[in-house]
Amino acid sequence: MGNDTRWVNLRQRDPTERPEGTVPTSTKSTHHSQPLNRRRRQGEALHLEVQLNLRREDSVAVLNVTGELDIYTSPKLRSAIQELLTGGTPRVVVNLLNTSYLDSTALSVLTSALKQARDAGGTVALVYNQPQIEKIFTITGLHEVFPVYRTESDAVAAARSWTDTGRS
Repeated sequence: MGNDTRWVNLRQRDPTERPEGTVPTSTKSTHHSQPLNRRRRQGEALHLEVQLNLRREDSVAVLNVTGELDIYTSPKLRSAIQELLTGGTPRVVVNLLNTSYLDSTALSVLTSALKQARDAGGTVALVYNQPQIEKIFTITGLHEVFPVYRTESDAVAAARSWTDTGRS
């Protein structure tokens, strides 16, 4: 790699050293560990795109999220959930099993959606089992605010029985 490579890590003082666990950003590098079609450039940082897949099971919308949810990708999640809630689907299951990372922006999107869904007589349930995702919800206390399930089928079954309070 040439001198045009910078490492994304705010704690690292020497920009030429590669600290463990960081990702190189470069305009001239041709080596990528992720497929190019899954990356996009925002300033100098690389970000994975997020993929959202929606399906309906009776009166429950299931939104599968694949990739990273951060400040750049969370607006896509916000739009998808808003469309569901304003379209009359207040029972939403957000499947995060294929989500590798989420930040405070994603937490804000999810908590806003939960409030809106509950105001409409539904709720937003989450499905996750990854330790890194669980840690974020535990540290913030949001694991006690959201209905959380380990499998999508459990979440959908529970969502079918939700009452006007958003919980069975």
